[in-house]
Amino acid sequence: MKFVAKNATIEQRTNLNSQQRVEVKSSSNKKDEDHQCNICQQKANKQQGNKKTDKIYVKAGFIGGSGTKDRPFGSLSQVQNNRNWKTVVIYYSSLPLDGGISLRDGQRIVGKGLDKPIITNSTNSTTNNGYGIIVENGSVCIKNIHVDSTQNSGINYDAAINITLTDVEVTNANQASLIVPIGNNFNLTGSNNAETASIQGQNSNDGVTRLVRVTVTDNFTGPGLYDAPYGGAKRWLYVLDSEFARLKTVLAPSAPVFMVGVTAILASAFEAGTKHYVTLKGNHIHDFALSPNSAFAYGINVGSFNGAKGYYNIKKNNIYGLITATNGVGNASYINGTTATLLTDTGSEYSKSTAKISNNILTHVPFPAVYYDGDGVEWSTFNGESKVTIKKNLLQNFFNDVQTIHGAKANTEVNIIENFATAGNSFYTFSTAIFPPEPTDQVFLNNKVSINNNQFNGGNAAGAISTSGQFNRCIVEMKANCFDGTYHGNTGTAIITSSPPGPSGVQFIGHYNNFTNYALDINDLGGNSTYYLQKNWWGSTSGATHNVPPATSVINVNSPLKQPIICQLTATCNDEATNQDQRQLATAKYKPMGEESKIVETISTNKNLTNNNLTNDIRINPRELQLRTNDLIAYFESIKQKVINRW
Repeated sequence: MKFVAKNATIEQRTNLNSQQRVEVKSSSNKKDEDHQCNICQQKANKQQGNKKTDKIYVKAGFIGGSGTKDRPFGSLSQVQNNRNWKTVVIYYSSLPLDGGISLRDGQRIVGKGLDKPIITNSTNSTTNNGYGIIVENGSVCIKNIHVDSTQNSGINYDAAINITLTDVEVTNANQASLIVPIGNNFNLTGSNNAETASIQGQNSNDGVTRLVRVTVTDNFTGPGLYDAPYGGAKRWLYVLDSEFARLKTVLAPSAPVFMVGVTAILASAFEAGTKHYVTLKGNHIHDFALSPNSAFAYGINVGSFNGAKGYYNIKKNNIYGLITATNGVGNASYINGTTATLLTDTGSEYSKSTAKISNNILTHVPFPAVYYDGDGVEWSTFNGESKVTIKKNLLQNFFNDVQTIHGAKANTEVNIIENFATAGNSFYTFSTAIFPPEPTDQVFLNNKVSINNNQFNGGNAAGAISTSGQFNRCIVEMKANCFDGTYHGNTGTAIITSSPPGPSGVQFIGHYNNFTNYALDINDLGGNSTYYLQKNWWGSTSGATHNVPPATSVINVNSPLKQPIICQLTATCNDEATNQDQRQLATAKYKPMGEESKIVETISTNKNLTNNNLTNDIRINPRELQLRTNDLIAYFESIKQKVINRW
């Protein structure tokens, strides 16, 4: 305990109290991590009747050692030949320990010294299958280790029950560019293989995977992490306060590989009975490296397939730099989700996903620049059920902030609440697409959307909300949103744009919103939609302007508000100084996410913000509007083609 003088200032006392709280929290976290590592060891000791833990020691380059603390082994092969240990302590050396190592139930690896000891498997893919560390069975813990330059994955836990990685670094993995079969019954033509990841577990055992302060960078190819339960397993995945950077793939987008592309975290559950509980919190994903032209990129990519159920909590992550002007990536989804079922494999067992995506900072290519194709959050549902809540996120500079794609038979619920966002195309866009090889059936396409209390600037290409396709039933409810088409000198095309074919069966219901600075308020190009948009502010007291075919659509924009509502978010997208501060925040050097997330969490706290720049006196001439419409139709066609290419 530290003490402070009686005459100390308030600031000095406050700083000391804060420091003490940090020390107590750090100590508590360390005890929790040590407890996690000790659990697997204690279980194994109890099962095997061991009364104490046997330790051996190793240091790269040490000659004549016997595995004791004073005379450690000099190689991993010596450790591997002596299997009567529960803990191997690796001392730091300037030399790596080559050849990899395998772990059994209850064993743990702990690194000690000035830096993390290095394990490699750089020359022989037949030694431990080219892995740096491979788990043979059971529950294991790995702490303070650097796995570098492996022919296969840095760490493989296909056979593990529980695995805990703490303060682990994995670099330069999968140098042999290996592709492995997906360990489940997922037979989508041409996509039944996956790239080997830096850290990988295709697992049919119940259990827990836990990554805390793990760093994955500079891979040769493949995802940073691939966690894929199957066969009815019930598994939990925690990735906390970890970093993924400078990742790449060597494969072209047309390669016959499942979810081909540059990916930081890929979490996919397969087969009926499988349940996947995923928590991704406080992670830093950024600056992807050079890849083949037009490659896909995913910061976080989760999914439930062929009857599996996925539950996803994605919170307080900072993601940026997936696309740059030079890294060759053609399309990015910063947070991507998929719920898909091949009925030819499963009969009638549909996949289900529930996701809460909150308090994340997602920053795309800074403007002014070209419109790089990128979505903040994208979710696709094909023969499945999805419920996705997107709340209190900061989404900057995207083509689309939120996009959902629907195909085959899909039942979806999307809640978009209290987000601060900018985008060149749309705040929210939704469409139907073909899911090969099974056709989309309009009769079974249902989509319920709630869009509440968001602040958005943009919609220059399509509109604040845009849609294409035909649904059996689709309801889009909007309340207390502030949408402004002014974005980097451009004016929005429309608040709502619906494009052919359809959309039939779509209802837009919205009250008490601000809609300003759009060429048209409603631009209906497909017909068969209904618009109940009474009591909104349209930028002037004259009300809404629209292009809605009266023969096929219903529109009610009566009782327009006489003045704008008070926006509930504390920042304004038109404030360039605010934008600059947010970009600096999102591109800052990595540190724990506490301060960044506080900023996002406080976005919705101030309800007294006065609104400026709400005069809607800008209109686009008919020719320019038609050009934008043609571009929009071409865009939705490209979405369909993108889905086909991705699968």
